[in-house]
Amino acid sequence: MEIFNRTVFKAIMRNKAYVTIFIMALMVLAVSGYVYLKFQEPSVMDIANYHTEDKVTVDELISMFIKDKRLANSAYVEKTIEVKGIIKEINYLNKRQTILLSSQQFAESFVICDMLPTKNKKMESLAIGDSIVVKGICKGFLSDVVMLNCISIDTTSE
Repeated sequence: MEIFNRTVFKAIMRNKAYVTIFIMALMVLAVSGYVYLKFQEPSVMDIANYHTEDKVTVDELISMFIKDKRLANSAYVEKTIEVKGIIKEINYLNKRQTILLSSQQFAESFVICDMLPTKNKKMESLAIGDSIVVKGICKGFLSDVVMLNCISIDTTSE
């Protein structure tokens, strides 16, 4: 009888260990899933209320990066700036609008503006060749300047 009780006891304890490991694994999975989903949410930025660090034209911005990248990085990268330029191209991909602003001095470089999704009527009426002022966060320069979370600035009130 003693052997039976030990065998049953070991089987029960082994099952408890498996159940405990299974429950802990589920808890880790649930916490990991929550953290992953929380950080995958797109952050909604109210860029209109951000302080503008500088106002420049496309040519001035690209020229600054080409002449002295280190100085331009410290002056513009991760800063909110306004850039005035002419629309070269408008793209819609994955429910995002991207506007390329052309440079008159540098034919191979552009300012790429990833626009925030808005219901702004002005955004719907934009066309290639239009002059526009965008406000966004400058992310840097490779062969083009990249700006994220951009909005169109209405300059008619200035």
